[in-house]
Amino acid sequence: MYLDKIVPIIEANLKDANIYLFGSVLEDNIVASSDIDIIIEGEVPKNHMRRAEIIANVEEQTHLPLYHPFQFHILTKEELIKWKSIYKIKPKKIN
Repeated sequence: MYLDKIVPIIEANLKDANIYLFGSVLEDNIVASSDIDIIIEGEVPKNHMRRAEIIANVEEQTHLPLYHPFQFHILTKEELIKWKSIYKIKPKKIN
C-alpha cells in the first residue's frame, strides 16, 4: 500500500512532521472517486512554491503515478487549528 511508503518519505523530508488522515476515508464515505486527504503539519515553509516542492518530492520518491488519489495539505500548527475550526475536520494522526 502506498501509505506505508508515504509516511517515512514525508518524515525524511520534514523531520518534525505530524501526519494525519482526514475526510471520507475516515468517515466510511469513501467511493471509487474519493481522494485520500493527508495533512502534513509541522515547521513547514510559508512559501507556497516550497510547499509544492515538498509534495512533488514525496510523490516522486514514493513513485506515485501521475494520477493518484492522495491529496496532500501542508500546514503549520496554527493553520491546522484554523482548518479544524473552519472545516470541522477530525484528523487522525498516523505517525
